Amino acid sequence: MKTLTILATLALAAHAAAQGQPSNQAPGPQCSDVRNAGTLHLATGLWTAAPDPSALALLATPGVIYSNSCLPAPGQNITFAQALSTWQWIDDGRVPSTSSPAPAVGAFDRYRVTEFEFGYCTRELDPSLGGPGARVRLRLFEDYDECTGLPSGAPVADFTLINLPGSQTQGALSCVLMTIDLTGGFEFEMLADANGAYDGSATLDRFGVALEMPNQTGSALGQVGGFILAGQSPSSNTCGSGDECYYGNAAAAAGDGLDNGPGLFLDQSGATQCVQSLGGYPGVYLRLIADMDDCNLNAQPDVFDIASGTSQDVNGNDVPDECELVVVTPYCTPSSTTNGCHPTMSGSGTPSATQSSGFTIQVSNVEGAKLGLIFYGVNNAGFTPLSWASGSSSFLCVKLPTQRTPAQSSGGTVGQCNGALALDWNTFRAANPGALGAPFSIGQHIYAQGWHRDPPAPKTTNLSSALEFVLGP
Repeated sequence: MKTLTILATLALAAHAAAQGQPSNQAPGPQCSDVRNAGTLHLATGLWTAAPDPSALALLATPGVIYSNSCLPAPGQNITFAQALSTWQWIDDGRVPSTSSPAPAVGAFDRYRVTEFEFGYCTRELDPSLGGPGARVRLRLFEDYDECTGLPSGAPVADFTLINLPGSQTQGALSCVLMTIDLTGGFEFEMLADANGAYDGSATLDRFGVALEMPNQTGSALGQVGGFILAGQSPSSNTCGSGDECYYGNAAAAAGDGLDNGPGLFLDQSGATQCVQSLGGYPGVYLRLIADMDDCNLNAQPDVFDIASGTSQDVNGNDVPDECELVVVTPYCTPSSTTNGCHPTMSGSGTPSATQSSGFTIQVSNVEGAKLGLIFYGVNNAGFTPLSWASGSSSFLCVKLPTQRTPAQSSGGTVGQCNGALALDWNTFRAANPGALGAPFSIGQHIYAQGWHRDPPAPKTTNLSSALEFVLGP
């Protein structure tokens, strides 16, 4: 869980007593316009201006997993749910898993949220004008039942944001769309359909979002702001279900929130109620954006695979090794043979857990006309290369147990270094289902080395350098 406060201490104290009762929430108070304040990158504190100067312009964003962002047409008023500093609104929605039925079929069972966008209205003076700006606390819960109280479990994300953009005029109402970029250490994980699988139940598949504006200076509803409402409404019949999300119409400008029920829960420090009508809007303005990289197609984000140990990332580029086009790494020191040869191992092609050919291991600079072979192992964890024999220049670089492949002649000329050993490892694997390491899997690491006869050398043999490679599909 990520808990963050920008430039202040997180407000964890219990809510004070409610300062008033809610006014008629249908159709709700309104704001004449809304501005897009751009993006705040939490890791650096840097702001990026919105790419479009139009207040209501929303550009398509890759990886939108939930979007309740359908607003009235430009020129029409924005409706918001008022919130005194001791109030919180709790809304629901759904992010689909791979078992979710069409048309909302998810590509993941777990998402890594990298960005979110929300909307609020405030009368607090903007920080650039010497005011405190707005303060918003946002919490996300994987599992939530529509129009019920705050879930008892810990949220998957908890952010308290202060010094947010505010009003340009003291006491005047200003409404803002704000994007929060979580990349760089503030990302959080969220199970799809509340538990990673679709259950077909509103009480089992939906997430919850709790929003509050602590420390507002107004003591009456007419002096404070609240949270922008969005989605399908009688005045804005333009957003289809799933719009703007990657699993729906990703190019759409906005969406109405997948399975966002019509009720919002209002908590006023003990005086609670389920508000069913807010001008026809199903819920609060909210967009969730996630990392959609899944190169091994296992319905988990690549970064989660790496972090959990399911996939390795030897080169540290945040791409699972099994997804690299070629992950072949030479290592270890070759021997110096009787005739001064230095047998060196290399690989060409793509190592595979399923293909029957296409990856050749070769040992070059081998003593000519000598018997040799290639052997491999499947676990070099904690292994340090061992001297092959007393006085030998060779090192055993592959941890036991090992698997020998068929013996072969190095070819070339006696006394020369023009011999070579070669093996299509994919072909050997496919032809030997009982070989060491079987059944092989995508992402598995293999360690190989060459061996050949050299009668005058210690132990009458010598070894090449070694090769580590990772199996792809």
